[in-house]
Amino acid sequence: MILGYAIVSQLKIESKINEFIDPKRSSVIALEVSELIKTNQQLLTEQRDLQEQKNKLASTDNDSEESIAKDIEKLKIISGLTEVVGPGVQIEPSEFLQTVQLIDLINALRNIGADAISIDDQRVVMNTFLDEENFPKPVIKVIGDSDVLENALTRKGGIIEQIGGNAKVTTQTELVLPAVK
Repeated sequence: MILGYAIVSQLKIESKINEFIDPKRSSVIALEVSELIKTNQQLLTEQRDLQEQKNKLASTDNDSEESIAKDIEKLKIISGLTEVVGPGVQIEPSEFLQTVQLIDLINALRNIGADAISIDDQRVVMNTFLDEENFPKPVIKVIGDSDVLENALTRKGGIIEQIGGNAKVTTQTELVLPAVK
């Protein structure tokens, strides 16, 4: 019985050994290994590409955050939520300005490229009510490129001449325009 058990065990072991050293089985394993190596190389390439994309997106996110912060600051200035400091011009009309003239002057200043405008130290924003009764003989301060503003305002055919008035226009190296009250 022991001899029979030993013979059966020997045959089982021999068949397992033959299974492992079988040339057909070895080629299948070799093909599987080569496929795994090829797949591994593809995954490494894909990983590198994804890492590059991640790095690009991270730098884009930083650029986007900076751009958004700049846009928010610009919108705060436009809406009058923050005080604005910078170079510009001060306009002192020598005559009374009617509402239409005042509106034309403000629109012209915006078209010229004014960053911020105030009348009698009151910021002018989109919903500011303009009326000659509120600003009988206003002092208008404008932040922007002072040379461009002065030239556009005082040139022959400029907005000051168009509205039919005379005004003293002086360039300023630093004006402070308050936030909307």
